[in-house]
Amino acid sequence: MCGVCGCDEAEHLHLHGEHNHAHLHAMGMPHDHRDEGPEVRSVRLEADLLAKNDRIAAHNRGWFDGRNILALNFVSSPGAGKTTLLERTLRELATVWPWAVIEGDQQTDNDARRIAACCVPVVQINTGAMCHLDAQIADSDDVAR
Repeated sequence: MCGVCGCDEAEHLHLHGEHNHAHLHAMGMPHDHRDEGPEVRSVRLEADLLAKNDRIAAHNRGWFDGRNILALNFVSSPGAGKTTLLERTLRELATVWPWAVIEGDQQTDNDARRIAACCVPVVQINTGAMCHLDAQIADSDDVAR
């Protein structure tokens, strides 16, 4: 999504000013979004779309902090090496600290099984269409059970 105009087009050029830019739409055809005259008026609306998630995340951080738990969140694209990094870390440091893993995956438990092979407690959360765990899915009150 374009951070300036909010359209879903990935390829476009902003010429000068927020409302004076062109896009390459379907079939590569240019499409202008230029203000046409005095009857055109732009209103900029801003809202923190993640405000609720931020509040729940703050609650989660407080819950972890209150129990002296270091919680890490690995986020990256599929195949980037998150699970491999975690497996290696768990194997190298298994005797240094107690570990537990919350594994989020859209459909499978493949990564959770890899983590379980490291002899570490693991909880699998299937996220369905979501590609990540947000603060509410991983709410610490649910995870603690």
